[in-house]
Amino acid sequence: MEAEVGMLVVETIAKIRRAYFVHGRSIKAICRELGVSRKVVRKVRDAVRLAPAPRPARRNVHHHPYGTARDGVRRSAF
Repeated sequence: MEAEVGMLVVETIAKIRRAYFVHGRSIKAICRELGVSRKVVRKVRDAVRLAPAPRPARRNVHHHPYGTARDGVRRSAF
């Protein structure tokens, strides 16, 4: 099954990453082997390096300035 021209499939990206990072192949060798341009290989390589770090999960903690009934603090009626 061929991919459309100009689109990379997940398997090709995985092959590029494996060849570069695991096997230490040069960009030029990867291009010859997989039939992609050097620009594509560099983009895949740089996308791995520049991937954003995962953000810490946000906690849904809302603090009321006067407390809440659950806190055992009663609000003034004034």
